Amino acid sequence: MENNTTFTTEDLLNSSKLKSIFKQFSSKELVFLIDKLTKIKDDVLKEEEQAAQEKAQKVASAKEVLDLLKEKGLTIDEITKIASIENKPRKGKAKFEPKYEWINEDGSHGYWSGQGMIPRALRTVMQKEGVSEKEYFLIPEKKEEEN
Repeated sequence: MENNTTFTTEDLLNSSKLKSIFKQFSSKELVFLIDKLTKIKDDVLKEEEQAAQEKAQKVASAKEVLDLLKEKGLTIDEITKIASIENKPRKGKAKFEPKYEWINEDGSHGYWSGQGMIPRALRTVMQKEGVSEKEYFLIPEKKEEEN
């Protein structure tokens, strides 16, 4: 029974080719193959039946959900819109209260929370004013809180 011949699906579905393939097998070998094929067929049928039941269950669940939506006066589009709003990721960085304030060359005020690197504008003002400590630019109420 040990034969390394390869068969295509077309070969196995064609009756005359199938007969020529199994012509060399004994009746005992054919019964063995039929038993194996029967088990495989039963497994495939069971899997197909399970898949059909799962699909039917999903369809029934979907109908229940649709009925509930109708009962509550909602549409799928409204639910999708609400869900997308609630699940939106936060935009931008977290906001921190400014700790430092300075006046730029153009007269505008600059602010920095103290998080991250010192802003270039603050460094420029520090150099121009000859100040080496950033604490010089602490917002007055922040100075009181730190003491």
